[in-house]
Amino acid sequence: MRKITPLLALICIFAACTPKPFEYKGIKNFTVKNWGFSESTVGFELQYFNPNNFSVTLKKVDADVFINNQFVGKYHLDTTILIAKKADFNLVSSMQVDMRSLLKNSVTVLLNKDVTLKVVGKTTVKTLGITANVPVNYETIQKFSLFGN
Repeated sequence: MRKITPLLALICIFAACTPKPFEYKGIKNFTVKNWGFSESTVGFELQYFNPNNFSVTLKKVDADVFINNQFVGKYHLDTTILIAKKADFNLVSSMQVDMRSLLKNSVTVLLNKDVTLKVVGKTTVKTLGITANVPVNYETIQKFSLFGN
């Protein structure tokens, strides 16, 4: 029985420290950094909230990005960022956009300022020496303009 109690306590500690996914709050400072026929580079700042009762170290993000349910590119962030507990944070980011996919939605994107933005993938975070993959699955209606804010 004495051996089970420490094991049970350890399991409870690890369960309590399992990171929750970050809460998406928005996107700002969207710019087109480089126009291209097949690919363009866009820059933006992602706004999030860390809902965890502990700080985490963001190690990596891998996600697919969709606009109006059309795949437009892969988002990768391979950097180490310390994120405080119960805190808002921003990720300054950029990604390559597949212009052929975006052109399929070009009329909708040009005529409407609201688009459905969906991001699906995973983040790799570390806390208390434990590395975990946390799913990313955000979908929101977003104000959007190809020509900046």
